[in-house]
Amino acid sequence: MKKKILVFQFVLLFAGLFFVKTPVFANTIETAKSASTGQTITDSLIDDQSNNVNYYKISLSTAGCLSLKVTSYLERTGFRIYDSNYNSIKYSTIYWDSASKVGVGTLSYELQNGTYYIRVIGNYGDSSSSRFFGKYSFTLDFNSAGVNHTESNNDFGAAVNIGLNSTVKGHIALNNEVDYYKIKLSSAGRLSLKITSYLDRLGFRIYDSNYNSIKYDTLHWDSASKVGVGTYNYDLQADTYYIRVIGNYGNSSSCYYFGKYSFVPSFSSAEVNHIEPNNSFATACKLDLGKTVKGHIALNNEVDYYKISIPQTCTINIKVLSYISKIGYRIYDSSYKSIEGYTVNLNNNASSKTEATLFNFKKGTYYIRIIGSYWYGGGSSYFGKYSMTISQSFKKPSKCEITSLYNKSKKKIFCQWREIFVAKGYEVTYATNKKFKNKKIKTVKSNQCTLNKLKKGKTYYVKVRGYNLNSSGKKIYGNYSSVRIVKIYN
Repeated sequence: MKKKILVFQFVLLFAGLFFVKTPVFANTIETAKSASTGQTITDSLIDDQSNNVNYYKISLSTAGCLSLKVTSYLERTGFRIYDSNYNSIKYSTIYWDSASKVGVGTLSYELQNGTYYIRVIGNYGDSSSSRFFGKYSFTLDFNSAGVNHTESNNDFGAAVNIGLNSTVKGHIALNNEVDYYKIKLSSAGRLSLKITSYLDRLGFRIYDSNYNSIKYDTLHWDSASKVGVGTYNYDLQADTYYIRVIGNYGNSSSCYYFGKYSFVPSFSSAEVNHIEPNNSFATACKLDLGKTVKGHIALNNEVDYYKISIPQTCTINIKVLSYISKIGYRIYDSSYKSIEGYTVNLNNNASSKTEATLFNFKKGTYYIRIIGSYWYGGGSSYFGKYSMTISQSFKKPSKCEITSLYNKSKKKIFCQWREIFVAKGYEVTYATNKKFKNKKIKTVKSNQCTLNKLKKGKTYYVKVRGYNLNSSGKKIYGNYSSVRIVKIYN
């Protein structure tokens, strides 16, 4: 009987070797345990070859921030994130408090939508084997970035088309470090980007349709609120543009900061009313007297040239309405020689300024160059829209000054005076009494004349004034010169 019992026990033992359930360990990516957001995972690392590392698998339907709130009873607990192709994205390490022998911390990972694997190891996050063992737990949390466009848009070819006045919501992820957007401007003007960022640094860079960099800017967050808010303006020609967004300085090629952001693009037309570009003497736009031209100094069109013909010697009034901090215009003759210049500066906090300046022109062809800087500068440092009106000024001539007066010959007086630039002609008034009773007037075009048929032995009183002509041909008189006296001796 004892023999039978021993045989039966042996059979049970032998069968147990085949039917006892073998523990399933998640110690490879392929055998990763499924996890989901909102779940708390409690697990342990055991000091044996079969269970000294654990893997978990989680799927994210949208881009955002995956957080792991960790409690660990290991001296060091390492976490490493892999994408669906098993490429390592980032690793982190939780250290325990040596007194309480508990490690607590929250690890955050900004990720695109997709499937990810989380490796837990009793060592540094980038280690290949465990040195520490024990229990740990972590709670998975996820905050969507609310991205409202297709991803990945991480190069010019994949740039997302955006429109004006609509909010763009984007996300800089550990596995998607840069975003590109594409926007079309049908006219010259100012593109504004109103930005809200949850990154320490967020860089924006503008490119033209040929992928040439135009300008970059960087928005820094407020260290207390951890939010950055700002508006950036770009004065641009009509074209298609690309906007690159990166978690770093605007001119950086690598990303150091991650998170969500949003911006609203808006546009204000410069209402340019001439053909562009007009950025050289050869492409100068024709400008008619009395007409207002509306122009724009852009980041990619820093100078404007205009060409104007002056039909007669006159005074010209150049009136500029500027929305630019500093705008300078330079006048050249038909041989491209610089002859005059002027700068209009905005006052502090002023949005615009109107300023008119008078210049004396002789008949001929002239060029006017406009830049966003001092008139003598070589290029623009300030940008925006402006308007300019060039008109003929019907200025009152200045007071005449007689320079020579004498009895020239028999019953004749020679009179000469300083030429007045705006004068179209002169009136010489003379009489034999200082009250100019029975006066005579001689009108001439030049600055000298001879008075004839005078009376011998008489004293003559002489004065001269210039005149200009207004648009209807009416004379505008200047002041008379001082009265000069001359006696006829022969």
